[in-house]
Amino acid sequence: MVRATLFMEQHVGLYTYYLNLRNFIDSAGGIDPKWVQVHYGKSGSLWDKIPFLPDRIGGALRGRAQIRGEIGRSQSDVFFFNTQVPATFAHRSIRRRPYVISTDVTALQFDRLRPGYGLSPRRGGPIAAYKHSINVRVLRGASRLLPWSRWVADSLVADYGVDPGKIEVVPPGINLDAWPEFPSRRGTGGRIKILFVGAELERKGGLLLLEAFRAFRDLGVELHLVTRERLAQESGLTVYNDMRPNSEPLKRLFAEADIFCLPTLADCLPLVLCEAGAAGLPSVSTKIAAVPEIVVDGVTGLLVDPQDVRGLIDRLRILILDPELRRRMGLAARQHVERHFDASRNGQRIVSCLCEASRM
Repeated sequence: MVRATLFMEQHVGLYTYYLNLRNFIDSAGGIDPKWVQVHYGKSGSLWDKIPFLPDRIGGALRGRAQIRGEIGRSQSDVFFFNTQVPATFAHRSIRRRPYVISTDVTALQFDRLRPGYGLSPRRGGPIAAYKHSINVRVLRGASRLLPWSRWVADSLVADYGVDPGKIEVVPPGINLDAWPEFPSRRGTGGRIKILFVGAELERKGGLLLLEAFRAFRDLGVELHLVTRERLAQESGLTVYNDMRPNSEPLKRLFAEADIFCLPTLADCLPLVLCEAGAAGLPSVSTKIAAVPEIVVDGVTGLLVDPQDVRGLIDRLRILILDPELRRRMGLAARQHVERHFDASRNGQRIVSCLCEASRM
């Protein structure tokens, strides 16, 4: 059996991806996996004892030490990296064995999204050029590249000169068995429930949604926000600060909702939109990055430009007032997820790619 070490970053959206992929591989088999959860937080290492070391630099140094140590001890036949960032930390040592990279964004794409993440634009110069050269070397050296979206695949070719023959779009998957088609309470004449799920309220567009909600609250609408931000109480608003990814209480919120809304200002391919589709919900989101590959405008939901509050109000009002449109789009959303975001099918494709790469 092929031995594989899988290096998995643990940011919020990537953590959900890790849980879904691990659940599939650990139960389905096909490879002998070793899972490495890549954390960049303080862990009692030597780097934590250096005074005045910026968190960003300290995190990179801790991550590099963890990854290089695992690779140095590994007896695996093949490595898997989600994302390319851990691979760049070990760009010299990974050359000795085949490796596969999955990613939701390239470095140059993220640079263009930085303002939406509250970050300063990336400066040019020799350091930036050196980092880019490492990314080029790592991406071109991979046996296979499995971007989450066509948006990322296009950047791999255009920005990094990757051979298109190495690229296969394999989106993140949802465990559809854990997201059954919920018995519909939707369109039964009760109050319309709009659901938002996003830890970072402002970046994910939660403040814009609040502004929009106040414009049509008199239509008998409830807004349910799942976020880590604390908010003052107001009529029709319910805030949840303690929900865990993939948890049953969170799934119940999806089951009870009528519309999902994520008017995000900066994102790549938000997994929560896949979860909304799996729950049979129509979604309202924004025309950025790979979002249109999940929310097909006019088919599985409606899209607006980022920060377009007027457009957000108009599109939400369309869905609020039309239960048949909600039903039709929700059904199409579920079918879209079943075709493109099935964790079992996509997980099996990753296992196959790792087995193929191990023989290269």
